[in-house]
Amino acid sequence: MIGLSILQLLKSKPIIKIWSQVRSTAQTYFHSRRQEYDLPAYQQLLPRGLEAASTLVIDLAGRVENLVPLIQQRLPVWSLILSQTVGIQFISGPIWPADYRHLLYLMQTGQIHLPIARQFPLNDFLAAFKYQQQAPHRGRHLLPFPRV
Repeated sequence: MIGLSILQLLKSKPIIKIWSQVRSTAQTYFHSRRQEYDLPAYQQLLPRGLEAASTLVIDLAGRVENLVPLIQQRLPVWSLILSQTVGIQFISGPIWPADYRHLLYLMQTGQIHLPIARQFPLNDFLAAFKYQQQAPHRGRHLLPFPRV
């Protein structure tokens, strides 16, 4: 989901070239969402000869074996997952209220879409937690506040 969100946010930046590597188990889901969100087709294989000065690799999956060849090419690699891997810069931080408001605005106006996997009543957070732990899920799990 993070990858689809980032791709939607970068869609309006045509100067940026994106290569999206998707696990084989997620290909069908990714391509259906890509079409639904009106995202362009992305090449999966990185071209040879990328230059560190004009390249940034962003890892959203945390698979070190996929990143080692890129690190060996001395390309800058950022990861949202891997916090203690030599050659990879871990990026994570708080999301402030203004950022949340902007994200909600983009969702409200249809500029980005975040798939919802399942909703749980707010007072049933333990069921939501257990469901989350069972297996990987595609989409967000919501515990909305009741309307007053």
